[in-house]
Amino acid sequence: MCTRIKNYRILEELGRGSSGLVHRAEADGRFYAIKQIPRTSNNDDSQVLDEINAMITFQQTANGSNFHGCVHFIECFQDEHYNYIVMELCDHGTLETELQNIISRGEQFTEETLWLFASELSLSLLVLKQRHIVHRDIKPANIFIGADSTLKLGDMGYARQLASTMDMTISPVGTPYYAAPEILQSRHYNSQCDVWSLGVTLYQLTQQTVPFDGQTKDILFHRIKTAPVPPITVSVSDDLKNLIGQMLIKEPDSRIKIEDVNTIARAHLPSQ
Repeated sequence: MCTRIKNYRILEELGRGSSGLVHRAEADGRFYAIKQIPRTSNNDDSQVLDEINAMITFQQTANGSNFHGCVHFIECFQDEHYNYIVMELCDHGTLETELQNIISRGEQFTEETLWLFASELSLSLLVLKQRHIVHRDIKPANIFIGADSTLKLGDMGYARQLASTMDMTISPVGTPYYAAPEILQSRHYNSQCDVWSLGVTLYQLTQQTVPFDGQTKDILFHRIKTAPVPPITVSVSDDLKNLIGQMLIKEPDSRIKIEDVNTIARAHLPSQ
């Protein structure tokens, strides 16, 4: 790959998103993240356009101001072989990296921090729901840490905008450990699948392991669909354990709604 794309100087590879490589880049003294997505043989760029539209829609709140709970879209362009999406660079890494750092030090996130995570992430998912967008790949690796330590949802490569809040889809996408039972059962699903994935994420940030694992995909899928959620054994409040448990109810209609997750989480934040 060349070291310059358009007016951006490519510095290093940051990782791989759901649809392509992500690079750190510089232009005019400012730094950005650029996702490089291979173009298909028939040049069908519809999935890339869906990702871009989801990002733009997500970062605009109802009053037209920029929403800070998502990685911001800057611009997009293409050449013969690739589509490029230029985004805000979150230099502080991801929640996955932060979790691994915590584990390596033999520490745990404080309960106050976990409630703050729950509050910020549930607000982001509430904005998505209001915009009729299902993210479909919520996990620590897709949650970025902004310069002011704000959590930002990123990697909208699997996101889909529905016609309405009650609309549903059936595409089998997402990362297996975080996929909701209704997705694995090939049932129609809506934004409730993101509530499940956030529940898995909060469980992992608390217990330092995912609730369901397996030597094979079949075993993993079977456990997600049928096995009870293992209890959280670390020292956190029953309120936090109960909230995570309500997010990990297998039947989506019985699962807690994201509006209620946000209300409960905000109520547990320290008074300003």
